[in-house]
Amino acid sequence: MDIRSVLNSVGRLFKHGVVWRVAIVLISASIACLMVEVVLRFFAPQYATYVRSNDIIGYSFIPRADYFFVAPEDCPGWSSSGTMNSLGLRDYEHSYAKEAHVFRILALGDSYTEGFQHQLNQNWPSLLEKRLNDRGGDVRFEVINMGLSGMGIAQEYLLYENEGYKYDADLVLVLFIPNDFADSSKLNKNGPFYVLQDSNLVLDSGFKDKSSYRWKKRLQPLKERSYLVTFLVKSYIQIKGHFSESTPRSFDSRTPSPDRYQDTDFSLQEIEAIEVSKRLFCMLNASVIQDGSRLAVAIGSTGAQVNQNRSAERMNLSKFLDNDLLMQEFLEREGLDHINLVPILREYSIENEAFIHGCPKNGGMGHWSKLGHEIVSDAINQFLIDQGLIP
Repeated sequence: MDIRSVLNSVGRLFKHGVVWRVAIVLISASIACLMVEVVLRFFAPQYATYVRSNDIIGYSFIPRADYFFVAPEDCPGWSSSGTMNSLGLRDYEHSYAKEAHVFRILALGDSYTEGFQHQLNQNWPSLLEKRLNDRGGDVRFEVINMGLSGMGIAQEYLLYENEGYKYDADLVLVLFIPNDFADSSKLNKNGPFYVLQDSNLVLDSGFKDKSSYRWKKRLQPLKERSYLVTFLVKSYIQIKGHFSESTPRSFDSRTPSPDRYQDTDFSLQEIEAIEVSKRLFCMLNASVIQDGSRLAVAIGSTGAQVNQNRSAERMNLSKFLDNDLLMQEFLEREGLDHINLVPILREYSIENEAFIHGCPKNGGMGHWSKLGHEIVSDAINQFLIDQGLIP
């Protein structure tokens, strides 16, 4: 076909109005998308993208990205907004280099440490830093928050090995939450995990090969520039999750202690998850010591373990709610410094009829309330003093 024929064909399309109709549709769609983009930017700031794919741990925060978070717990006042620091942490500004007369604590953990449910100055790492500095003295304390939702000890170990060590911390403090067992093993479907092969730990980073992860990386530039693209991606994920037929099993309220390994409701996969987590703690401890620092562990809680309004549930499920004792026994055996927050939080909740998790509106479900973060920071502060872990 020569150029004259092509021009004649185009001319006929214009003559019949086909090109004009297509052009009008495209222009109208573009204007509609632009209007939706403007509306989302003004009225739905939660669709600002502040995370990006990370080939090592699955995802990380975007340095200097703005965020606006509305907590799914549906509790009054549970939201936060701010800007990630220049090193990609949900924290105040820090540098890798440590100033003189500064004692640094590196806080590793999942969403309970990340603390998006509340403003930055209301989560336990920030409150702990304030309590330590309120003691006065020649030493200034920094508590660096490296918390990320969904992390277990596997991701925390990888994060420390690739990024955390750069902060030259004097103390590495890990907050362990019951579902961390699953997050560190093959029960984790969305990130790296470890498996046991011939009694050795082997890293599995197969998440990088999944089509869903590759698509996230491809869409990243668009998500960072457009609220609409982020809205569409999140909507697709929610719809897909709603119609998904399989749901990963959770350790939130189902982890028995070692003497119950024969429990018929306790799978071999879950037993392996516990063993993997224990070995990873030992690996992290070895790395921390090699870097001239020290490791300590705080054992966190679930709502069913501590909230006063769920005592009947504790009685009915008591044999499945001893995650804290399981981890405590292991840490004692390994000689690792630790504090079990569960009995402290439970006692406070019962004596004061207070909600440590969630709020009255949602029946005490979800993450720690502001009160919970305050109690945790007080308890960890006293623990560090009593154990001589700080100057």
